[in-house]
Amino acid sequence: MRNCLERADRKCALDAFSRLWDPELKDDPEYLDLAAQVMSLEHKMTEALAAINRAIKMQPKGAPYLITQGQIYQRFHDQIHAIQSFLQAAQLRPRWVEPVYSLGMSFFLLGNDENDTEYYDRAARHFRAALELDPNCHKAEFMLGVVDVVEYHLDKAKEHFEKALGMSPQNAYYHLHYGILLSRLGDSNGALREMELAEKLDHSYALTYFNLGLLEARLENYAEARKRLETAVQLDSNLSAAYYCLGEVYHHLGLSELSQAAYLKFQQAEAREQQEEADPVEGAFSPSELHTSISFH
Repeated sequence: MRNCLERADRKCALDAFSRLWDPELKDDPEYLDLAAQVMSLEHKMTEALAAINRAIKMQPKGAPYLITQGQIYQRFHDQIHAIQSFLQAAQLRPRWVEPVYSLGMSFFLLGNDENDTEYYDRAARHFRAALELDPNCHKAEFMLGVVDVVEYHLDKAKEHFEKALGMSPQNAYYHLHYGILLSRLGDSNGALREMELAEKLDHSYALTYFNLGLLEARLENYAEARKRLETAVQLDSNLSAAYYCLGEVYHHLGLSELSQAAYLKFQQAEAREQQEEADPVEGAFSPSELHTSISFH
C-alpha cells in the first residue's frame, strides 16, 4: 500500500486499499492517513482533507499526519497551506528531514506554477538542508538534479542523479529519468540501458514504456518502438503523447489505418489528460520535444 502511494500509482493504491478496508479501522488515525492519501490520488480533496483532519484531531502531535495534510494541499496547488502544514510538522519534530524536503517540493511547485527561478533557488536550498539532516535522503538529491534540469545545468543534474542512484539503486523512477537525461545529452546507448533497467524494476509504469518507445523511434527501431508504445497505452489510456508517437510509428511501418486510429485516440486522450494532475518532474524532463520531433504525414 505504502509503495503504491510513494509512486503515486492510483490504480495500485486503490486495489491495495480495497483489500485493506475494514469498518473497525474507521477511527484509527493511521488508517485515516492512508485513506486520505488514496482519496487525494482520486482528486477528492474535500474527502481527503476531512479524513486527515480527523486523524490530526485524534493525534494533534502526529507530525506525519501534518505531512500528509500538506501533501494534499500540494496536490491541489495550495502551496501556502501546504507550507503551513510542513512548518507545523517541523515544530513538532525538529531536525526531521521530511518537512524540510516537503517544503522544498512546495517551492519547486511554486517555481513551476509561477515560472519564477527564485522559487527554484529556495527549493534547492531546502533540498540541500534535507541532505544536511540526512545525507542519505536520495529524493532530495534527485530533486536537486531536477532543479538543474529545469535550469538547463544538465551536467550538474547528471551528477545529482548518479548520487541519488548510488543511494537508491533499485529505484525505477530514478533510472527512467536518468535515462531521459542521458538521451538529452546525446548518449542513446546509456539512455536505453537505464530505461530498460527501469522497466525490469517496475513493469507497471506507463511512462517508462513511452520513453523507451520514443527513444526506439528516434533510433528508427520502429518494430521495437511499436511494442513499447502499445504497452504504454495499455497501461495508461490517457497518455496522449504515446498515441501521438504510436501513430507516427505505425506510419513508418506502413500501417496507415492504425496510424489514423492512433491519432484519433491521441485527440481523445489529450482532452482527458487535461483533467489529470501532471507529474511536475515529467514537465521538467519533457518540454514537448515530441511535437517538434515527430509529426503525422
